[in-house]
Amino acid sequence: MLASNSSDCASLPKCRNPLPGKFRKVLTIPLISSMVWILVAATRLFAQQSFDVDQFFRRAFLQREFQPKSFGPARWLNGGAAYATLEPSSSFSGASELVRYDTATGKREVLIAPSDLVPSGSKDPLHIENYDWSADMSRVLIYTNSRRVWRANTRGDYWVFDRRGKSLRKLGGDAAPSSLMFAKFSPDGSRVAYVRANNIYVESAQTGETIQLTRDGSETIINGTSDWVYEEEFFLRDAFRWSPDGKRIAYWQFNTSGVRKFGLLYNVGAPYEVITHIPYPEYGLYPQIKEIAYPEPGTANSSVRVGVMSADGGATTWLQVPGDPTNNYIARMEWAGDSNTLVLQHLNRLQNTNEVLLADASSGSVRTVYRDHDSAWVDVVEHLQWLHDSPGRLAVLSCVAGQCDTTISLPQQISRRRKSRKIDSGESAGNAFLSVFP
Repeated sequence: MLASNSSDCASLPKCRNPLPGKFRKVLTIPLISSMVWILVAATRLFAQQSFDVDQFFRRAFLQREFQPKSFGPARWLNGGAAYATLEPSSSFSGASELVRYDTATGKREVLIAPSDLVPSGSKDPLHIENYDWSADMSRVLIYTNSRRVWRANTRGDYWVFDRRGKSLRKLGGDAAPSSLMFAKFSPDGSRVAYVRANNIYVESAQTGETIQLTRDGSETIINGTSDWVYEEEFFLRDAFRWSPDGKRIAYWQFNTSGVRKFGLLYNVGAPYEVITHIPYPEYGLYPQIKEIAYPEPGTANSSVRVGVMSADGGATTWLQVPGDPTNNYIARMEWAGDSNTLVLQHLNRLQNTNEVLLADASSGSVRTVYRDHDSAWVDVVEHLQWLHDSPGRLAVLSCVAGQCDTTISLPQQISRRRKSRKIDSGESAGNAFLSVFP
């Protein structure tokens, strides 16, 4: 009955307007007045808050004011007996201190206080974004004032703090602010190498004496860091390596001169003004077209090669990697457990073949020691490790379609025979096999 009445009422004029006209007019006047008052009050409240959308986004995404608390960056010390990490300082508001924790007992010790990191002529300590220790922990490399390159903040300022002498010194000499990239200690901690304006430099950690290793860096010649494709495809940004004895540096070189330019409409303006000495346009209030070297599928890639040179300067020995350098990839490069040999991963452009190469650092000669192939595609190997307890042996983990294959020992010549045994694959999909070339 209720349902029936409700349905009937919906179709009757007398039900749609149950109040007489004079009462509807009486109710309408105060209702409109109330709505006007609410709108006026809301407008006044909004004006009092003066919410600035642009400022909010800058606070949120540039200054990271609303970023949640995080742990680290942390570093293991003494083989895991202790670890170092950054924590907010209790004595200096807004600053961080570098502390050490004993792993077993949890005992805390302040290694570097904010007061140690106040540059001459400044009242505020450095804001530590990252850090690295020298091998003997007598020096620490401080990374700060970073800026974005493509996707990550990979350029900034680097400072060396000497714990023994309590001295703090900025690297790079007269370099522009936030223009050094990938600074790292030599194995003995006496020198620091870094990239500046697409060239590689080595600087004494104590005296500041600097050697410029490469001199051909330009808008189209990139030494020690990567082009757009290698960062996007292979996550390669840091593109140089100290040799284990600290006497040599191996590095990638990218020649982008054959890559066509892709025009991007650039709206954001400051603070994204590029200061790496590469002649991009100056940005104002109006949109600009920013051209970047970007190869569309099927067009020419950068020409890429790997070279080795003395950390004291001199000529570069280029590795004799086979194939067209614009149509293959040198996706990975590391020193092969000693200071005379390099190991590379060499992919075809289709990325369904990965050749592991060994290169002689002195002559540049290269030989293939392992080949991974699939009809679809293969990935670069992130778990490539030298087995130090068995000289000359290399472990390679290769996974294709859920099947993982762990390989190999390296004799003087490749053998096609392999002995395989199943190993514990843990939580990973598929089976893993340890394969050994006899």
